[in-house]
Amino acid sequence: FSSPDGHDLKLDLYRHPEQGGDLPLIVVIPGGRWQEADRGKFWPLNRHLASRGYAVAAVEYRVAPRHKFPAAAEDVRSAVSYLRENAAEFGVDPNRIVLLGRSGGAQLALLVAYDEVDPSIRGVVSLYGPTDLVTAYHQPTPPRLLDVKDTLEKYLAGNPTTAETNYRNASPINFVGSESPPTLLVHGSKDNMVRPEQSQGLAARLRTASPKHFLLVLPWATHGFDFNMNGPGGQLSTFAIEWFLSVVTR
Repeated sequence: FSSPDGHDLKLDLYRHPEQGGDLPLIVVIPGGRWQEADRGKFWPLNRHLASRGYAVAAVEYRVAPRHKFPAAAEDVRSAVSYLRENAAEFGVDPNRIVLLGRSGGAQLALLVAYDEVDPSIRGVVSLYGPTDLVTAYHQPTPPRLLDVKDTLEKYLAGNPTTAETNYRNASPINFVGSESPPTLLVHGSKDNMVRPEQSQGLAARLRTASPKHFLLVLPWATHGFDFNMNGPGGQLSTFAIEWFLSVVTR
């Protein structure tokens, strides 16, 4: 869908062969510390949503440390534009788009959904995504699990002092407004890689701005709780996502 710097970026499109018409489109943005963008990750949910009458596009993007912010966000925007421009060919409704991301992919989904008003983006789903990158840097999780500071420095080209503008512009919490699209936040209370306070803080900001949103905190869940769709975290998050999509795409 795009070739920035000669780097071909691809997407996988899922849709049920018996579903006709212009389907609502779910754009799935994978996580991976912004250092990998495997569009094949978590594919069972993509197939599941396709079986429920949605078209699902799993996209990739340029990754750090070679490609710093805002490269990945630009690539997600390019994917959305490409899908919208080719909606007729793919049988999708260009006016019913939802962004869904996990971890670092959730940060990208939220950022693209919030930083400009686009009526075609009907909603955004964040699964355990970082939302305030300055706070994430200063309140890191245990380094034996994930070196948060090193990860952010590679993504944002420095620390909050040397790359202040990047930290500010990459934090979705700074772009919440009265016209932000409906938002579903799902986070595990035992997440030891992205603290649940990241979703809770965004939910508090959304309450102040008054956009429609829902925060689901799973009390026993850790990072990547939805990897097993048949486990308790996977079942609850899948139910919440289906409920959310049914409301915002109708």
